[in-house]
Amino acid sequence: MRRIILHPAVELYAPSYVLEEIEEHKEEILRKVPGRLYRLMMSELKRKLIIVGTEEFMRFQEEAKHIAKEFDIDDWPFIALALKLGIPIWTNDKDLIKQGVKSCKYLPVDTIVLLKSLKGEINLANWSLVKEDIKSRFGC
Repeated sequence: MRRIILHPAVELYAPSYVLEEIEEHKEEILRKVPGRLYRLMMSELKRKLIIVGTEEFMRFQEEAKHIAKEFDIDDWPFIALALKLGIPIWTNDKDLIKQGVKSCKYLPVDTIVLLKSLKGEINLANWSLVKEDIKSRFGC
């Protein structure tokens, strides 16, 4: 994950509340990574992250909520931001991934696909190829 965050070709956009969301899951994350690494990653993420205010993507709110209601309505800001900017959503959330493939409205990419892209093994601009990769691993 750190390699992705620090990669010069990666731009990370997120709604303004994303850091609060990460903080809510801090204990869960700390069960998987040491505290020192967590603090380092958070510091690097804060430097790299491009925060986008809700007002920037509000015109996509209705469409995003319509999509998100199928799995988690609270994810609508990420979907709205992806719709506004025309960018993929980096997530390992299976429901968000499956709904992205099903709806064809946004491109969900998990860490595996993103790493493949950074290695030049897959082109994120080729949505159909990315979706085939996702479908083969997530069964959607």
